[in-house]
Amino acid sequence: LRKSCTEELVIMGRRIESGEEIPKPVVQLEKLHIPISNEAGLQKIADIRKKLNLPRRGQQ
Repeated sequence: LRKSCTEELVIMGRRIESGEEIPKPVVQLEKLHIPISNEAGLQKIADIRKKLNLPRRGQQ
């Protein structure tokens, strides 16, 4: 790992010395979920249960 990092730094140093502009890093955060209202969440759960023919909670 150290060797590959060293090689990459040398390559990047050469690019900078040759005048190439290196763009600033952009923060990239993974979106794990999109927040929705409680009602919408319950509706989605109900839809999934209906598709899978699962009984409602508390019913058997």
